[in-house]
Amino acid sequence: RYQRGDGVLVRRTLHPLGLVHKTGNWYLVAAHRHAPRVYRVDRITHASARDERAWRPDDFDLAGFWAEWERAYADSLPTFAAVVRLGPRAQRYRDTLGPLAPRVAAHEITDADGWVRQTLVFDRLDVAMAALSALAPDVEVIAPAELRDDLRAAARQLARHNGPDICNAGPDARG
Repeated sequence: RYQRGDGVLVRRTLHPLGLVHKTGNWYLVAAHRHAPRVYRVDRITHASARDERAWRPDDFDLAGFWAEWERAYADSLPTFAAVVRLGPRAQRYRDTLGPLAPRVAAHEITDADGWVRQTLVFDRLDVAMAALSALAPDVEVIAPAELRDDLRAAARQLARHNGPDICNAGPDARG
């Protein structure tokens, strides 16, 4: 029995082809109805052995299958592109943001002041917001306007919450 990503519990007869460990998760690559598929091991709720020989394609290559599956999976994910200018500090830390790091960073133009114009690809707008906020203040969003406006509004709200009134008041001043 397997619990799909949408929470639905299904029964499958699987023919194991291999195990893959990726970013802290184990995946079972197994044939179902003579087609290789991928199952997260932590979603298998019950398993039992059958008294029959497992089916395996003659030419199956686990490493090749996994590389192609990862590529197709990455291509199926939603994307959000942002055109930004990053200062030296932001450039240094851009790829160290863990799950917030951009999936793709295309270098475009380096300015005389050391800032770099890049197109960064994230999963979603909220991921781009979190990543670029973490790189502040060495970030200028050129496009899209929605991201620039959201980042500006977040910076204003942060400044309001942490402005001079808060800094000069006691711990109970936030109300």
